[in-house]
Amino acid sequence: MFARLLLCATLGAALAAPVRADDFLSDLAGCATTPIDAAKFATSDVKKAATFVVNHGECVPMVVGGDPILYGATGGFIVLQANGSLPTSYGACVDATLGQASQQVAGVLNAYVNTPPLSSVMPAAGKAKLAQIAQGKIQDGLYSVPGIAVVTERLDCACAVTSSGVNIDALKERIKTVVDGAGDCKKVLNKLVGGAYDTAKGAYSAGKAFVNSVGCSLGFGGCSSGPPLFCTGYFNMRDQGISHESLAQNLSAWFPEEVEKCEQKYANVVADRQKKAVADAEKKLFDQEMAKAEHLGAANALGFAFRWSKKCLDAECKSSIAKFADLYTADILNPETIQYYKTFKVAVAAMEKKYGALAEVALILSKKRVKKDLSAPAEVRLQAFDCVAFLGRPRQSLCPSSEGFAACRSYADGDRWDACASEGKVGIYSAGEALDRLVRRGGCIPERARSGSVSRLVARPVVTAQCLAARARNACEILRKGGSAVRCEGPVEIVRLDVNRYRVRRPILQAPPALRPMPVQPAPQPIPPPGRVAPTLRPALTPQSSTLCVFDAGPRAGQRQDYAPMAPLPVGTPCQDGRGSTGRVVAP
Repeated sequence: MFARLLLCATLGAALAAPVRADDFLSDLAGCATTPIDAAKFATSDVKKAATFVVNHGECVPMVVGGDPILYGATGGFIVLQANGSLPTSYGACVDATLGQASQQVAGVLNAYVNTPPLSSVMPAAGKAKLAQIAQGKIQDGLYSVPGIAVVTERLDCACAVTSSGVNIDALKERIKTVVDGAGDCKKVLNKLVGGAYDTAKGAYSAGKAFVNSVGCSLGFGGCSSGPPLFCTGYFNMRDQGISHESLAQNLSAWFPEEVEKCEQKYANVVADRQKKAVADAEKKLFDQEMAKAEHLGAANALGFAFRWSKKCLDAECKSSIAKFADLYTADILNPETIQYYKTFKVAVAAMEKKYGALAEVALILSKKRVKKDLSAPAEVRLQAFDCVAFLGRPRQSLCPSSEGFAACRSYADGDRWDACASEGKVGIYSAGEALDRLVRRGGCIPERARSGSVSRLVARPVVTAQCLAARARNACEILRKGGSAVRCEGPVEIVRLDVNRYRVRRPILQAPPALRPMPVQPAPQPIPPPGRVAPTLRPALTPQSSTLCVFDAGPRAGQRQDYAPMAPLPVGTPCQDGRGSTGRVVAP
């Protein structure tokens, strides 16, 4: 026989769940809005540090946190700035890092390619290309390296540190002084120094649920009317692993209806828990992906801007790319974007495709504008025609279209460019002083044409090139075939007639027909008088050769010019520099 007793029992328990009670990002946002008066700090270094915090607040976490890539890049930048490879001002330094100073900066970064975060974030293709640029194997901008976006912010901060006027280790300590007096920023600094970035966690108590129930000899029950919180106790028992069958068997004598009702509710509770678990997992994933967007989104957009802006040929195109980068940033930081694409990686690929298509249009329009702009620099306008450096040489272009070749040739005629070549055609076009230089470089001696001899293509005197070897003649012929106003002669050799006279001797290409000699009686030789010996003919002295020219007339009178590695000429040979100065070859 069961005794009916009223018991008061506590069946609930305190629940705990992790939350972000102390949000680092929130503190950082508060710090960013804290006004800092740099003038109130006494010492010079502290003033510089305060200015650094005001102007480059995004770099503070990396400086104080001891980011290895930032510290390594800063040391390398100091060396590059000391030898003149990198500008010292912040703006110019940032502009040069991914562009004109790409090889030097790549050399700095290549030393840290196996250091986190580069080792884990940069793909193998990026590491390989970084090494190639550093070694000078390829001439490409650093912005084209896959995965370089992970360090672009660090490169900017390295420029900021080197232009601050304070050593990075001293800057770290001075920043502490500044931030200590800057309100909300002190909390951020404490986390940075302690390395607690976003690990702050908190817990909350769900309280305690007290339930009343009617006890029995089995230790569970409720009041005769059925307790309002009966199901709470039932749920706790089920959560402890007690089966419905067992509970129904023990409680059905007193509360059969309540047991079944609670079991139905419990099934709904379990389903709700499962849905919540799925929702929590999705939210956790969303939070993680959103955190990536907040941390890397702007860097990816900046990388987009660097890659495309370098391809622009005018300021209007660069302005368009900057606007696209701003839209890119806004899109990638929009929570709806991450919700739609699910992951940050997929979202970035979509943004690259979306804004890359717009950037392509901006580049096409940029080329059209620059093609029409006759006042644009020659090297920029030729890029608009897709002309590239011919064999990597400066002021020499290889153009894929006749339109581009015509533009290049017009610059060469105006002495604004050295040489032009057309893709798929043999020959190089050059004119003016540039033509003289190319002829000399090939191993020929240029001479101004006789009066009345001009090129059929342009109203320029034809340059007669006396080539000293067959190879030099071939190089000259390439210039002639390209339409250059040059006549190639030779190979020739310089023959010395006497001390002050020389002549050019051209080899006979085809021997004349042999003539049959007439028999001639030898003339009698005079007999020298007794006591005298016939003079002996001295062998001719081999003329001394040199590449050194001394000018005695013209703009460079009194000066010397060594024309090595051109072939040496006999001492006394007339020489000229192609600019009106004349002289003679002298012994070194």
